[in-house]
Amino acid sequence: MKTSYENDNIELTYICEKINHIDKINNINLNFNIIKK
Repeated sequence: MKTSYENDNIELTYICEKINHIDKINNINLNFNIIKK
Protein backbone atom coordinates (compact mmCIF):
# COMPACT_ATOMS: atom_id res chain seq x y z
CA MET A 1 0.00 0.00 0.00
CA LYS A 2 1.19 3.47 -0.79
CA THR A 3 0.79 6.22 1.74
CA SER A 4 -1.56 9.04 0.83
CA TYR A 5 1.48 11.29 0.68
CA GLU A 6 3.00 9.16 -2.07
CA ASN A 7 -0.29 9.12 -3.92
CA ASP A 8 -0.51 12.90 -3.75
CA ASN A 9 3.00 13.17 -5.14
CA ILE A 10 2.14 10.89 -8.00
CA GLU A 11 -0.98 12.92 -8.75
CA LEU A 12 0.99 16.16 -8.69
CA THR A 13 3.66 14.76 -10.95
CA TYR A 14 1.01 13.60 -13.37
CA ILE A 15 -0.69 17.00 -13.37
CA CYS A 16 2.63 18.79 -13.87
CA GLU A 17 3.47 16.57 -16.81
CA LYS A 18 0.08 17.27 -18.36
CA ILE A 19 0.58 21.01 -17.94
CA ASN A 20 4.07 20.78 -19.44
CA HIS A 21 2.68 18.88 -22.37
CA ILE A 22 -0.02 21.50 -22.94
CA ASP A 23 2.63 24.23 -22.70
CA LYS A 24 4.71 22.52 -25.36
CA ILE A 25 1.72 22.26 -27.68
CA ASN A 26 0.88 25.93 -27.12
CA ASN A 27 4.48 26.90 -27.85
CA ILE A 28 4.47 24.90 -31.05
CA ASN A 29 1.22 26.56 -32.12
CA LEU A 30 2.61 30.00 -31.29
CA ASN A 31 5.76 29.34 -33.28
CA PHE A 32 3.75 28.01 -36.16
CA ASN A 33 1.55 31.12 -36.20
CA ILE A 34 4.59 33.38 -36.18
CA ILE A 35 6.14 31.46 -39.07
CA LYS A 36 2.93 31.69 -41.10
CA LYS A 37 2.81 35.48 -40.87
